[in-house]
Amino acid sequence: MKNDVIHVSVERREAVPGEPDNQQAWRIREEFHGIRTTAWIDDTGAVVREEGPLGLTLRRTSEHHAVYEGWATDTALDLVQTVAVPVARTIENPRDIQMLRVRLHGIDLDQVPSDPRQLRAGDTFTITRENLAAAHTYPLPYTGTDHRDDLNATPLLQIDHPRVREAATEAAGGEHDAVRAVQQVLNWMHGYMKQVPTVSIPNALQVLDERQGDCNEHSVLFAALTRAIGLPTRVVAGVVYLEGAFYYHAWDEVWLGEWVAVDPTFNQFPADPTHLKFVQGGPEEQFEILHVIGRLGIDVLASG
Repeated sequence: MKNDVIHVSVERREAVPGEPDNQQAWRIREEFHGIRTTAWIDDTGAVVREEGPLGLTLRRTSEHHAVYEGWATDTALDLVQTVAVPVARTIENPRDIQMLRVRLHGIDLDQVPSDPRQLRAGDTFTITRENLAAAHTYPLPYTGTDHRDDLNATPLLQIDHPRVREAATEAAGGEHDAVRAVQQVLNWMHGYMKQVPTVSIPNALQVLDERQGDCNEHSVLFAALTRAIGLPTRVVAGVVYLEGAFYYHAWDEVWLGEWVAVDPTFNQFPADPTHLKFVQGGPEEQFEILHVIGRLGIDVLASG
């Protein structure tokens, strides 16, 4: 989702694992931001096999074999459920709690953001729901110089496009107070968007056209609309609690004297403290969540 340096090593020519007839190919190692992939490429340049994040393996095969052969009725895979993080302790009324304390393991904790909302102490994080009564509201557009990157257009957040600006003006409904404008945009999105499971790398214009999607589509459109009215906004990715497990999720944060969590998918402002973030910035940064998926462990210590 962005241009950067990738390190590629051609290791050796060998038999492709799992392929018949001792098929030979070049084994290639790739590393991008610490995410490692191994591929086997034949003499025509075609990828025969690839082993990547989440423990997934891709194999080149015929269309007929991929669709019709070798699949029993019980082999369907729910990837979202597969990578969820189950917990032993149930969180009662998760959307209504004000505080959550968890212990994390299995990942590099130095890479997990720590801030007033999500405060780290050793391997323990305490997430506290923000108090809107104490938030610092202000007239829009924001005139400070300290959060310019969170007001800019990006390839996925086309805030300078006339259609995005028109939608932002409609969503804000003429409201210029920062706190009240967030609520206006949330209410507009709640009526505009249909929640549908979606596999895509969304951008604001696409979401405006399709008017549906999951958390990624909601968070991208919300960020574009609020940036377009002059409110510093960033997209964050992490996990959220649902029915006995933490699931990977995306939401937003808006600048109100401090960063305040907003979840346009759940229509929450502030978002409840079961939202535990690992990545913050723009949607193009969300691939960094791959460092966490499949490795994260969570122990719920307290909630209320």
